[in-house]
Amino acid sequence: MLAALQTFLESSIKQGPKALAGIAVATGMVIFMPENLASSLGVNAFRTSNRGVFGWSFIASTSLLATYALWWVGGLIKSHYKKQRLRQIRESQLYELTAEELRFLAPYICEDTSTRNAAIDNGVARGLEAKEIIFRASVVGAYHQIPFNIRPWACRYLKSRRELLEGLATKNDRDEDDDC
Repeated sequence: MLAALQTFLESSIKQGPKALAGIAVATGMVIFMPENLASSLGVNAFRTSNRGVFGWSFIASTSLLATYALWWVGGLIKSHYKKQRLRQIRESQLYELTAEELRFLAPYICEDTSTRNAAIDNGVARGLEAKEIIFRASVVGAYHQIPFNIRPWACRYLKSRRELLEGLATKNDRDEDDDC
């Protein structure tokens, strides 16, 4: 009996938290149910003779479930920390852009557009692409022009921090004194 229960526990551990939860609930019910209910279900004698096995199974399954839960919570915290750190890095990247790079990004915000064409050999566009601030919307372009889209996080941030674009005229404007 003990060998069969050990085999059952080992296979349940391989199944993961759902199987362990089932074992924890079942063994907990057998251990903690009132004696009159155990007698009416016909498990009282079996429970009494195998109380140690049920106890160890309950302790093992609840311990493993708690470990799974802690590991899951730790993963959530780690994921949140990584997202926050990535956001901070991205925001600092936007503050470190050159005037020429900001001038390239200004039409996305000032003209409220998500796509802008740039020459295939435009170093500013390719640099912003490498920094993952913009991306190629298509590999096909017309007249040696490639469409570039601004990433949503960069667009949201620049719209909320228009001071980064102050004093920059958009390339499409003829009057160089116009601000965003």
